[in-house]
Amino acid sequence: MWISHPDFQELVQSNWGTKQFCICRKLKRIESPPLKQLNSKHIAHISTRADNAKRGLITAQNMRHDKPSNAELQNTVGQLRKQAVFLSESERNFFFQQAKLSQEQAAALVREISSHEIKEALFDIGEDKSLGPIGYTSCFFKKAWHTIGEDFCVAIKEFFTSSLLLKQINHMIIALIPKSGHATTVGDYRPIACCNVIYKVIAKILASRLALILDNLVDQAQSAVC
Repeated sequence: MWISHPDFQELVQSNWGTKQFCICRKLKRIESPPLKQLNSKHIAHISTRADNAKRGLITAQNMRHDKPSNAELQNTVGQLRKQAVFLSESERNFFFQQAKLSQEQAAALVREISSHEIKEALFDIGEDKSLGPIGYTSCFFKKAWHTIGEDFCVAIKEFFTSSLLLKQINHMIIALIPKSGHATTVGDYRPIACCNVIYKVIAKILASRLALILDNLVDQAQSAVC
């Protein structure tokens, strides 16, 4: 919400620094403390601020009604109106982010897992992906689907009904991939999690369902989900 504050552009420009610094360094610098201070000063307790601004505007308008020729009051009313509009809009955006799902969306999230949904998630996994501790890639499950498909679907559905996942399935292998041919320290490696196919299918089903409602929960300007 702070991106719509009138001080936002000036704050970014004054804290962006020279071109020698990489963009990550710059973003980190304006995040703390400038953006945090901006949020604390202008955005925190948004509902209370919006209500106070509205009351202040009404009071000033009543005073101007009694003294219509008072130039100072006219200027004050203009400033208070601008503040009240900004805070009302910020409050609306805040509650839009906090809005609950509709009954249809909530029902879609918890609807029964279908065999078609499971098969679709499995066949969407690349056959050349690394295998997990169990030792099978998605290619095996795809090629043998006519034989193992029913058991595979039942196993997935069992997780969604019981919320329990066997340790053998929940385990993964952490592989360290060197970023260059001269890796000498831990920082020179990229960690890769090698998960079992059943785990991947469960994760893909959850992700695909959440993707349908994220626009209702997360503002486009939000950079992280806490």
